[in-house]
Amino acid sequence: NTLFQKCREDEADGIQLPNRVTTFIRRWFVHLYPYLHAVTGLSNLGILMMFTLNRTRHHSLESILVGYQLGYAEHQESGDLISEKGRFMWMISRSAKAIATGLEIGCFFLQVLDHYQNTTTADKKFGDKIIDAPVIEKSDKLSSDHCPLCKKKRRESAVIPGSG
Repeated sequence: NTLFQKCREDEADGIQLPNRVTTFIRRWFVHLYPYLHAVTGLSNLGILMMFTLNRTRHHSLESILVGYQLGYAEHQESGDLISEKGRFMWMISRSAKAIATGLEIGCFFLQVLDHYQNTTTADKKFGDKIIDAPVIEKSDKLSSDHCPLCKKKRRESAVIPGSG
């Protein structure tokens, strides 16, 4: 994904590579990658849904490519496989997962309360504060073809009044 972002930025900036063929390949990669990414994501979702509905033994495109399969254990089979020690360990594992989940939810709740208590009434009411525009000193030396902020000469006339 970072390769795509770098190529997209280079393409948008108009950076040419030394070889015209690599520039052409990069241009096609930037145009095709979002579609390929969406198709693979939707395919994975479809295969996962089919696995959930017990229509296939694969749960992702990777499992199809590698060739491994998953399956559901029948209720009787799973009961026979789990011994008393296994059941005890299963209960401890489930309890530990429940405690961990509870702690995560509690931490999130405390972070929300901390954020709520640390924000001022003005922040709650108005959101982020708007910074005033910089004060521009009027100068007789500057004409309309100079930027009032950086005081450099404008290259072309601007569409928006006052822009540099």
